[in-house]
Amino acid sequence: MLAGEDVRVNGEEKRVIITNEVINENFDDRRIHALFALNRGDVIEWEGKRFVVISEQNATRYSKYKAIMRRMPFEIVFNNNCYFVRSPAYVEALSFRMSFEKFLDLNENRIVVVVPENTETKKIKENARFFVNDDVFIVKTIDNYTKPGLINIYAEKDLIGTDDVNHIAGYGACRINFADEGIALTVGQSYPLAVNGLGPIRFESSDENVAVVNDQGIITAVGAGTATITARNATMTMIFDTVIVTVSNAVTYSISIEGSAEIYNNQTKTYTARVYANGVETTEKAVSWALFADDRVSSTTLATITSISGNSCTIKAGSNQIGYVQLRASLVDDPAVMAWLRIRVRSIL
Repeated sequence: MLAGEDVRVNGEEKRVIITNEVINENFDDRRIHALFALNRGDVIEWEGKRFVVISEQNATRYSKYKAIMRRMPFEIVFNNNCYFVRSPAYVEALSFRMSFEKFLDLNENRIVVVVPENTETKKIKENARFFVNDDVFIVKTIDNYTKPGLINIYAEKDLIGTDDVNHIAGYGACRINFADEGIALTVGQSYPLAVNGLGPIRFESSDENVAVVNDQGIITAVGAGTATITARNATMTMIFDTVIVTVSNAVTYSISIEGSAEIYNNQTKTYTARVYANGVETTEKAVSWALFADDRVSSTTLATITSISGNSCTIKAGSNQIGYVQLRASLVDDPAVMAWLRIRVRSIL
C-alpha cells in the first residue's frame, strides 16, 4: 500500500504522494508519485485546488509512476457563439509573466491558456471569447497536437462590450426570451413554443402531470393545472426564461332547441337554442340559424326565419303548403357543433 494522501484523479479517489517542494514558483508545480499510470492532462484535486499533469514518466522501477503537476488557478468560461465551455486552466504569458491568479505585467496583450483535453474543451473554437480576471480575450489559434492531453489556446486581448457581463464574455447576447407571456391549453392540446435565443436550449416543465415539453419545445397538455415551462441554455444554466402554462379540462359543447314541433299555416313561433359546456348551460356562445327542407340540404318554401334575437329565432309558416322543415342551430365559432329540430307545417283547416 502506498503511503501518502487521498486525492481525486479525474474525479476518482486515489492514493498518491505529493512532494512539498515547489518546482516552479510561478506555477506552483509539484511532483506526484502513484502506483498507477499518470497521463498528461489528468486533473488532480488536492487540498481544494486543481492541478493538471504536464509531464509524465510511466515506466519506472517497482511499478511506481511519477509526474509533474501544475496548479490551474483559473476557472475560465469560453463563449462559442452562446455554446459555453467551462474549464480549469493555467495561463502562460507570451509578453508578460504572472503569479497564480494575478497578472504582473502586460505589454502586448497576448496569452496562452492551457486546459486539459477532454470532450468539452475540444469544442472550444477560434473566435471564442472569455474573461481572465477583469480582461476579455479572443481565441486566435488552438494547438491540441504539441502536448497530447493538453490544449494550448493562443488568445489576444479584446475590447469589453456591453454584452460582457457577470464576468462572462458575450453573456448579454445569449439571453433567452419566450415570445408568449402566458399560454392557455386544454387537456390533449399541443403547442409549439416560440423562443428567441442562441446556443443549445433545454426545455423543462415544473409539473409534468400538467404539461410536458419535448426537446423541440413542443408542449403537450396532460392535466388541469398550472406549470412553469423553462427554456435554459444547456451549457450556461443561469441563462433562461420562463412562461406559465395554464391547462384546463377539454370542453365538449352541445346544443338543444326549445320550441314547438308543429306550426300552422301563417302562424309564427319562436325557438330558442340552449348551449351546454360539458353538460352545464353557458351563455358565452352564440349560435347561427338556418332552415332547410326535410332532407336537411335543400331550401324550403314551407316556412321562413323572420327574425333572430340572440340565441332565439322566429319562424313563420307559409299560407297554403304543408309538410316538414328542418331547423338547424350551430355554434358561430364551431359550426360542427349543431342541433336539428324537425317541424311539421300543418293546415289550419
